[in-house]
Amino acid sequence: MRKTTTLALALLPAATLFFGCDKGSDEKGTPDVTGPEILYYEPDPNEVFAVNDTIFLEADVTDESELQDFSVKLIKGTDTILVWPEEVVIFGNIKSYHLVDHTIDTYHINSPAIILYEAIDKKDNVTKIEVPIELTM
Repeated sequence: MRKTTTLALALLPAATLFFGCDKGSDEKGTPDVTGPEILYYEPDPNEVFAVNDTIFLEADVTDESELQDFSVKLIKGTDTILVWPEEVVIFGNIKSYHLVDHTIDTYHINSPAIILYEAIDKKDNVTKIEVPIELTM
């Protein structure tokens, strides 16, 4: 019995450290299970664009912890094209980002498509917003 009690007392600090540390918690110990908030302003859902039109992108993304990644993609059928960022962007230590005046040229795309806004916070929570658009000739 004495060995069992000694072993339990020896393991108690290790168990407390292991279960007490939550990488997904804020300073108050509340787990962060909520993805970033994305508010998009452009384009409007189901907006129709003709050949050589310009699609304007505008959105705000915020998160209480920190942003890890934010991207905008054009999805047409099975093809996905990264639209923004055009270069690698490091988002460390920021809680919000405003994407404004970024554009996509439609060229000769003739089909329904989706603009996908996607954000990930430092706790790996993901938010995706799909905006359907129509591209016509």
